[in-house]
Amino acid sequence: MTLDAFLERLRAPSKTPAGWTAFCPGHDDTRTRSLSVRASGDRILLHCFSGCTAERIMDALGLKVSDLFLAARGAAPMPETIVATYDYTDGAGGVLYQVVRYEPKTFRQRRPDGAGGWAWNLQGIQRVPYRLPDLLEQERVVWVEGEKDVETLRAVGIVATTGAQGVASFKAEYRYPQQLVACGVQEVVVLPDNDPPGLAYAEAVVLACRAAARRPAAILLPDLPLKGDVSDWLSAGRSPEELCSTLARADFSAPRLPAGPTEPLSVVLDRLVATLQRGPAPAVRSPFAGLNSLLGGGFRAGEFVFVGAWPGVGKTAFGLEIARSAAADGVATLIISREMTTEALARRLLAQHGRINATRLRQGGHALDDLDWQRIHDTVQQLRDWPVWMTDALVTSEAIAQLVAAWPAAPPLGLVIVDYLQLVQAPEQIRERRLQVEAVSLALKALAMSMKLPVVCMSALSRRDKESSRRPTMADLRESGALEHDADIILMLHREMLSRTAECIVAKNRDGGVGITDLDFTPEHVHFSETPVERV
Repeated sequence: MTLDAFLERLRAPSKTPAGWTAFCPGHDDTRTRSLSVRASGDRILLHCFSGCTAERIMDALGLKVSDLFLAARGAAPMPETIVATYDYTDGAGGVLYQVVRYEPKTFRQRRPDGAGGWAWNLQGIQRVPYRLPDLLEQERVVWVEGEKDVETLRAVGIVATTGAQGVASFKAEYRYPQQLVACGVQEVVVLPDNDPPGLAYAEAVVLACRAAARRPAAILLPDLPLKGDVSDWLSAGRSPEELCSTLARADFSAPRLPAGPTEPLSVVLDRLVATLQRGPAPAVRSPFAGLNSLLGGGFRAGEFVFVGAWPGVGKTAFGLEIARSAAADGVATLIISREMTTEALARRLLAQHGRINATRLRQGGHALDDLDWQRIHDTVQQLRDWPVWMTDALVTSEAIAQLVAAWPAAPPLGLVIVDYLQLVQAPEQIRERRLQVEAVSLALKALAMSMKLPVVCMSALSRRDKESSRRPTMADLRESGALEHDADIILMLHREMLSRTAECIVAKNRDGGVGITDLDFTPEHVHFSETPVERV
């Protein structure tokens, strides 16, 4: 795309010494031009002073982030021809916006401007599933990756839908699962394209639908070629009857994503080298340098972490130490507690961060002296702007997944802490306790993978022998051996009763080493700190 073509899509662009300013399409920008635009090298650079991301801005304009790369200087623009338009309508059939397909293959979005023409942005428009009226009162629908596939299935009598922009479309703020609920849809069969982005898209749809209490299933069509879709599958000679038979075999009892396509080693190695050249992936640091060293910097996106401990050792306090460290680094952190109220969690944070006596905090009132109150006020001022959210209201793994999937784009969520696993409820249809724990563990692991953030989950261990002071092992994880399999990292917190010394044992580390970090515990402040290394 050329810079001139991009500026034409903006509202009231104005030249400045540094570039241009315009009203930002990513939010309700009506008074000030909050979008800065300038060209640098081979791309267009955007900055919204209200915080809109480039992805959000381009999405509102009906463009992709890749469109920010400038056409080579002197190159003639590629001629574009509209080959198809797809209307997205409300339930009554009124056009809300339109996806326009061009040749060479590219897609843009536009909305009626109210004067008989089109505005090339979706500012202020509620996104809806494609062919929304067809979904009303349908018990089962098929979700695919593009409008062309929807039309292919519609031609053979199968009700299907999608969202504009395919893989990039399934965002929490669009509330697609909730709209399916409003239509009366009970079951959603996802037919992914046979490539990694398509399978990732299928995973997002499955998790979001499961969180909205729909029954999802994903099916990778048999013998589908790499990068192929359902339209390719039918074009290759497969019959609609065979497709219907495949859809009828969808398993809604325990949705599992289909296996991904194979890749030659050379492709994987090329991608690995490119990743290495970019440097280390960002990690969420713990407050303990020794632990970070063992973990290669901290907790990384997609990792599922268990913190196991005997009762009374300090699982919650340890989890709050991780939350404090992350928040201090600017990482948006969500704490989900099934053991303590949010007020009790906040009281623990006050005690830890302000070094305030936890017993006096719990008593309140006259138990607190003037120095305590001064520390409380000072600590509250320090903590109130930290990016920490907490809830004690979520009961099920589905509710947790739904909350995280619906998290707003800004600030992006960077860490989830769950306290603790055995108090989170599994779906009602699972009766056996071992299977309930496995289902919750699997759901949290899927959450970490799909949302690309670390999920740190406290886990109770089997109640220890009163006369035993042994270190816990992974065999002590309560109720299910599946926990050891699901976790990327398992930390065992060990502290003898009434002791002020503790150990954080890295018992499993899928991508690194194991070992022990020595800690000090201050019970009056429910605070863990790293034991200083003695120098000789």
